[in-house]
Amino acid sequence: MNKFDGYSFTVFDNDPEGQANPYISGNNIEALEEDADGNIVIFYKKNPLFFDIFNPLTYENTRVDLAPGKGINGLVRSFHVDNRGRIYVAALSQKSMGIFEYRKGVFVNVLRVRANYINPSAEIKFLSAANDLFWVNYAEKGLMVFDAKGEMVRHFSLGDYECIDPLPENVVKNYILYEDGSGRIWATLVGRPGIFVYNPAMQFFEWAEGLSSDQVYAYLWEDQAGNLLMASATLFRAYPVIKEMHCITRTGDILDYSPLIVPNQLITGAAATDFTKTIFLGLDTGFEIVQSQQNLVKSYLAADLSASQRGTVIRGITEDLKNKKVYFAREVENWYEIDLASELLDTMPLIDEFTGEKIEFSCGLDVELDQSGNLWGITCYKSTLGQLHKIDPNTRKAKTYRFDYIFNAFFIDRTGLIWLTCDLAEKKGMLVSFDPQTEKFVNFTDKEGKNILENATPRYITQSKNGHLWIGTENGLFEIDIHKRVSRVYKRGKEDDNRFSGLNTIYVIHESIDGKIWYGTKSGLSILDPQTGRITTFSKKNGLAGNTVCGIIPDEKGNYWIATFSGLSYFNPTNKSFRNFYQSDGLTHDEFNRFSFHRDQNGRYYFGTVNGLNVFRADDLLVERDAGPVILTKITKFNSKLDSILVYQSNLYNLKELVVAPSDSYFTIHFALPVRGSAKKNQYKVWLEGLDNNWTYLGNVPFIRYNSLPAGRYRLLIKGADANGNWSNQMLSLPIVVSQVYYKTWWFITASILLLCLLVRGLFQYKLDQQLQVERLRTKLSSDLHDEVSGLLAGIAMQSDMLFNQTTEEESKHKLKTISEVSRKAMSKMSDVIWSIDSRKDRLSDLVDRMREHADEILTPLDIGYTITLSKLDTAQKLPANIRQDLYFIFKEAVNNVAKHASATQVTVNMGNEGTTFFLSIKDNGKPKTVQVPVDSQGVALQTYKNRARTF
Repeated sequence: MNKFDGYSFTVFDNDPEGQANPYISGNNIEALEEDADGNIVIFYKKNPLFFDIFNPLTYENTRVDLAPGKGINGLVRSFHVDNRGRIYVAALSQKSMGIFEYRKGVFVNVLRVRANYINPSAEIKFLSAANDLFWVNYAEKGLMVFDAKGEMVRHFSLGDYECIDPLPENVVKNYILYEDGSGRIWATLVGRPGIFVYNPAMQFFEWAEGLSSDQVYAYLWEDQAGNLLMASATLFRAYPVIKEMHCITRTGDILDYSPLIVPNQLITGAAATDFTKTIFLGLDTGFEIVQSQQNLVKSYLAADLSASQRGTVIRGITEDLKNKKVYFAREVENWYEIDLASELLDTMPLIDEFTGEKIEFSCGLDVELDQSGNLWGITCYKSTLGQLHKIDPNTRKAKTYRFDYIFNAFFIDRTGLIWLTCDLAEKKGMLVSFDPQTEKFVNFTDKEGKNILENATPRYITQSKNGHLWIGTENGLFEIDIHKRVSRVYKRGKEDDNRFSGLNTIYVIHESIDGKIWYGTKSGLSILDPQTGRITTFSKKNGLAGNTVCGIIPDEKGNYWIATFSGLSYFNPTNKSFRNFYQSDGLTHDEFNRFSFHRDQNGRYYFGTVNGLNVFRADDLLVERDAGPVILTKITKFNSKLDSILVYQSNLYNLKELVVAPSDSYFTIHFALPVRGSAKKNQYKVWLEGLDNNWTYLGNVPFIRYNSLPAGRYRLLIKGADANGNWSNQMLSLPIVVSQVYYKTWWFITASILLLCLLVRGLFQYKLDQQLQVERLRTKLSSDLHDEVSGLLAGIAMQSDMLFNQTTEEESKHKLKTISEVSRKAMSKMSDVIWSIDSRKDRLSDLVDRMREHADEILTPLDIGYTITLSKLDTAQKLPANIRQDLYFIFKEAVNNVAKHASATQVTVNMGNEGTTFFLSIKDNGKPKTVQVPVDSQGVALQTYKNRARTF
C-alpha cells in the first residue's frame, strides 16, 4: 500500500525488516475501503483468512482474522463496506449462506439463507443497501433481495432486465452490483452489454439513460461529490481494456471522458473528490493525476500533446479594430485570420502578388497592422536573408522586401516608418528603418556615424510615449533618441560579469501608464524607473511561473498577464502576488512564445505557444477557490548525539507541538496541500514567530529546514497556494519548543546556585567551627595559664617574701628580693599573655580597659595624669587577637618609656579612624633626661613599633 502526498510515496508492506513504518499483513491487495471511523480497510486477493484496518493518521494497523471461532460460520467468500462504513463478510457453509457484520472485534450474523446445495467455491457479490435490504448474488441462486430478518423480498430473473430475454437457466449473474450515494442500485450482467439502474417503483432494471446499450461495462466508480465514472471494455481479463469512459454528474449530465484514455494503458482504479475536476487513476504501470475539467480556454491549431512535445509554433499577433479581425502568424507555412464575430479561423497563405506563387519562408516572428490596414510581417528566406512582407488583407496578395541580414524584431512607429533590428552574427546587431513610401532600407547610426547595436544582439523593439525607441538586446536595454541620434544603455552588473547575463538578455518591453519600462528577461520580470535608474526584478522565487519572460499585457485593473517559457502568470503589482496557469488549466502548452501576445477590443487575451494559440477572458482563468488546508507530511531531525536522522511520519495530524532536543542539530518540516493536479507547482510561505519578522516565500519548495535554533518557544505558520495562486483560507499553525541544553536550564541553574550556597554555607560553617575551636582553645589556654602558671609564680613571690622577712643574712635577702621581683615581673608578663589569648577579651572595649589598667599601674604612682580619647570607633567591635595584642604592646611599651625616660606630668592617648585610616597617637609633655639613651636602644624600640604595626 502506498501513501502519496503529491511529492513522494510512503510504502507499507508486510516486510518488518528495514521499515520504519508499521507493516501490513500482506502485499497482494485487492481493494481499499473506508470504514465509519475513517480507517482504511485493506482486503487481500485470494486470501479470505484476514483483512486489515489501518489508521491513516496514527499508522496503527489491526489485523482481523477470519479463522473459525471468530463468530463466522463457513468459508469466507467476499467482503463489502457499505456507504455508512460498515464492514461485512459473506461466508458459505454446507447448508447455508451467511452475512456477518464486524463490530468492535467480533462478527455478528445479520443474514442467513438456508439452501439445499452449496458450492463452497461459488462466487458471491452482495451489498448492504441504505434501506437495510441485502442484495445478494451468487452463481447457484442468482440475484436475491433480503430484509433485515432474512426473509427474501425479491428473486430476480433475466426477464427483470430491460430488453433481456429469459434463458432456460434464468439465473442472473452480475458483473457489477453497486449502490451509489443516492441509493440507486446499478448492475451489469456477465457477458451482456449495457448498464442497468433499478427502478424501485417498477421493481425492474432499466437501461441507464444516455449510456450506450451495446457497450460492455467493466468498471463503476463514485467520487465524494456523488458523480459516477463508468468505463466500458473491449476485452475482459484480469484488468479489462477500457474502450470508452463516461461521467454521470450528480445533476444528471453525461460527460465523455474517453479522451482521458491512453492507448495500451490499463486503468485499474479511479477515485476523486470530484470527477469533474481532478481524477486519480490507478494504472497497470503506476499512478496518474489527470484534469478532467478544462477551463473556458479556446484554442486554435493545438494538438493533444504532452508538456515535452511541440506542435504548431505561434508567433506574432495583431488586430484590425475596424474590421474586427485578429491576425497571427505561424513560424512557418501560413498566417491566419480570426473573425471576432464568429470566432472562425481562416488560413492566409503568403501569395506573391506578381507570381501568384506561395512565398517560401521560415523563422516567422511578428506581424503588425499599419494605419492603412496593411498587414506587415517579418520572416527569413532559407535562413540567410531577411524578409519584410506587406499583405493586403482584402486581396490576400503579398509583396516581399528582402534584406541582406535576418530580421529578429520590428515595429511600426506613429509616422508609419518601420523600424527593424537585424542579427549580424559576429557583428552582433543593427538597427534599420524602412520607409513604405520609398520602399528603401536605411541603416541607423548615431551622430558620430557608429552602429549603436554593434556589441548587442537585439531581440525586441518598441516605442515609448516620448518617441524614443527601446530595444531589448542580449547585452542590456537600449533607449535611443532617434532625432538626436544618441542612446543610453541600462544593464545590471559589470560588463564582463556573466552572473547578470540573464538579467541583461531582454525578450519583451512594455511602457506602463506611469512611464516605467517593464521588460522581460531570461532571469525574470524587471521594472525600470527611467527617472531614477532603479530596476526592480521579480523571478520564480517571488512566485513567477518561469524566469524567461516573453510577453507582457496589462489589464484594465492595473494588473499584468506575464507569459513565460514555463507557464502564464497574472501579476498584481499592489500586493506583488502572482497567480500561475499551465497546460493542466486548459492552456495548450506551458511554453509561450515571443511576440505572441495580444488583448483585443472585447477584452479577450491571446497567447501563442509552441502548440497553438490560446484565447480566453480573464474570468475564465481567474477562478477564486480555497486551496485547502496545509497538512504535515513528515518531520525529520538530525540528532548529533546519536549521529542519525530521525523520521516522523505518523500521527502528525494530532501533533500539538514539536519538541526539539538540544542534540537535534537541525530539523526539517515537510508539508503539502491536498493533491489536485501537479503538486510540484503548489506554492508555500512560512513565518516562524519568535524568529522571523514577516512571511518567507518558499515558492514550490514543500519543506523548511531550521539549523541550531536558539532555545525557546516558537510558532510556525504555513500557508499554501495551488498552481493558480489560490491561497488556502486556513494556515497551519505548529508550536515548536526548542529545549535548552541542561546546563542552561532554570532548574539546573537553580540547583547549581543552591549547591553553591550549600557549599558556601558548609565552608562558612567549617570556618566558624574552626574559629570556635580556636576560641575554645584560647579560653582554655588562658584559663590554664592563669590557674597553673600564674598561681605558681604568685606562690614563688609569696614564699620569697616570707623567707625575706625571716632571714637576717644580707646576701640571702638580696637573692630572695631578686626572686620576688622576677616572679612578679613574670606574673605581669604572664598576665599580658593570658589577656591577649583570652577569647573573652576580644572587643575593643576590653582593649581600652586593659590600657587603662596598665596606665593606672604605671603612671598613677608617678603622679602622671593621662587621658584616652576614642574617635569613630565601635567599642563593641571584635578585634583579631594578633591586632589586639600588638596594639596593646605598642601602647604598653610607649607608656613604660614615658615612665622611665620622660619627666612628664601628662600623657594623651588618641585612637580612632580618619576615613579609611586607623591611627594610634601617644603624646606626653615631658622633656628628655640629660642621660643619653644609646642610639642602638632607640633604634630597637622604633623598629619594634614598626614591626608590630606592619602586622595590622
